[in-house]
Amino acid sequence: MKGYPVIVDVRESLPRHENKKWSKRVREDIEQIIVHHAAGELDVYKINQYHIEPNHISKTGCPRICYHFFIARDGSIFICNNITDIVWGCRGENTR
Repeated sequence: MKGYPVIVDVRESLPRHENKKWSKRVREDIEQIIVHHAAGELDVYKINQYHIEPNHISKTGCPRICYHFFIARDGSIFICNNITDIVWGCRGENTR
């Protein structure tokens, strides 16, 4: 075993859409987690760039990567957004 996965906070370093921002919620409204995965070799920065450009979620781009956390293939965990941000990760489920 190689040890514990690395946890990297990239909230300050990930680029953002030039004029879009997430709506907010209070922590007490959070009832569930949603896990997405990509079976490929994509990294957090490439997925973030895809999300802020026109994409399958928004024709004008998203504020930033649409996940709170990104788990890389090697197990590294990236903190991408504040838990109080309402990201657009799962239509109809994002606010809770």
